[in-house]
Amino acid sequence: MQKAVATFICAFFLTLAGVAADYYVLGAAGSGTEYLTINEHGACHTISNASGNTVFVPTRSATEWSNFRTTPPPGVTISICCGKVC
Repeated sequence: MQKAVATFICAFFLTLAGVAADYYVLGAAGSGTEYLTINEHGACHTISNASGNTVFVPTRSATEWSNFRTTPPPGVTISICCGKVC
């Protein structure tokens, strides 16, 4: 029985590792949450918000995430994540 429970728990957590977040919320400028690094669907980008509005960042699907990066809202800038070498 313990082996079955341990197997279930391991399978559950391994499944969670492959699940993308549905969305992120980027705070308005000056809120302290106006910068995010999002690594979803194999695309890592840093998002910053200079506008006075909170921004919804959709990441449920690769298409949503790609469309957001292609056409960000006014005041939002996007840059590719840098690894150890940039």
